[in-house]
Amino acid sequence: MPVPTPARLERLRAAAAGRTRRLVLVLEDVHKSRNLGALLRTCDALGLQEVPAIENRSPAEAAGETSMGAGRWLDLVRHRREEFPDPSRLHPPAVALEPAALANSRRALLALRERGYRLAVADPAPGAAALEDVPVDRPLAVVIGNEFAGASPAALGLADLRFGIPMRGFAQSLNLSVFAGIALHALAARMRPLPGWALPGAEQADLVRRWAGPAACPPDPDQARSPEYRPFPTPYQDRPPTAPNPQPRPSSGKKNTPANPRTRNENRRGRHQN
Repeated sequence: MPVPTPARLERLRAAAAGRTRRLVLVLEDVHKSRNLGALLRTCDALGLQEVPAIENRSPAEAAGETSMGAGRWLDLVRHRREEFPDPSRLHPPAVALEPAALANSRRALLALRERGYRLAVADPAPGAAALEDVPVDRPLAVVIGNEFAGASPAALGLADLRFGIPMRGFAQSLNLSVFAGIALHALAARMRPLPGWALPGAEQADLVRRWAGPAACPPDPDQARSPEYRPFPTPYQDRPPTAPNPQPRPSSGKKNTPANPRTRNENRRGRHQN
């Protein structure tokens, strides 16, 4: 990895200084790649470093045209069930009720609670708290459910609170990525001035070193890290293995020269005349 220029290194340090783990977005079985790409781009823009992805239906894969490469700067932490369901039965409400899916969601959310996060689950049902009433006095994990089924029974059962955004028009819901953008922007604006929002210096250095390479920012083991800190060796935790590169075909010894269109047309005419 080439050493970045001083200007580039300063840009990376400025981005790391704006990162936080006090607010995280939990994606429970979000499977549309365009939605996932938009959500990662929103988290990057707001400074949310960690994005836990609960994968009960299929792997969470972001569309490049909507993420604009934002995922490479984030910690997409995958919580994957042991075995995905058969593609012929991927109806989201049915998948959300499977014991393996419920156990996977419960395991991921309990791990966040053990780290001190309050679980705020998005839920349009009556009785949910208003967005402005969500408390921000401690680390907060905002849980967004599947595009069709919403939050699973496991997530709703573990929720410390449910919240929603009132709909004033005829539409009954917002697009998932739009809802998350509105909610995260409002919550981040309230949490950013509070103590503990920014990452400690050691964690900022960890990010810069990961983004730019070890030579750009040597580690300092004496620096303290935040209580929510968990080391992530790569931007994508538990990244699915990629297919091996195809083996190149053996060379025939002939030069690969582009065909002359005129010669090709003349040969074609000659074949038709014979």
